[in-house]
Amino acid sequence: MLNRNKIFLAVLAVLMVTGLVMWNNKASEIKQIEEGMIAELQEGEILVRGEIACLPFKEENAGGDCVKGIKGEDDRLYALDSLKVRRAEANMEVGTEVLATGLFEPANPQIGESAAFLYDGVLVLSGLEVR
Repeated sequence: MLNRNKIFLAVLAVLMVTGLVMWNNKASEIKQIEEGMIAELQEGEILVRGEIACLPFKEENAGGDCVKGIKGEDDRLYALDSLKVRRAEANMEVGTEVLATGLFEPANPQIGESAAFLYDGVLVLSGLEVR
């Protein structure tokens, strides 16, 4: 009888742990959906939270129009390749908080000297949503 009780308690403990892990995973999925990340990230993609910003020109006197990028909460400046999402940022105001997904390509130091803007890399967008 004592062995049955031990087995019963062991099975009960395993079920409780399994239930807790499943509940935690479900809570994480719900949080992601609430934050606007509806689609799953594809292999190699990153998730960037930030706001639409004008990329700074390398030289102060360069002037010109605002070229939109994302200033991430991670303090990185992302230039955007948004052809896949039909230039979704074009109609967004500077300061709009966004959630972006895509492949990150670090800035190429070989063309860094000739680049007109300062940025940490290019985000090839697969999704862009207002937060």
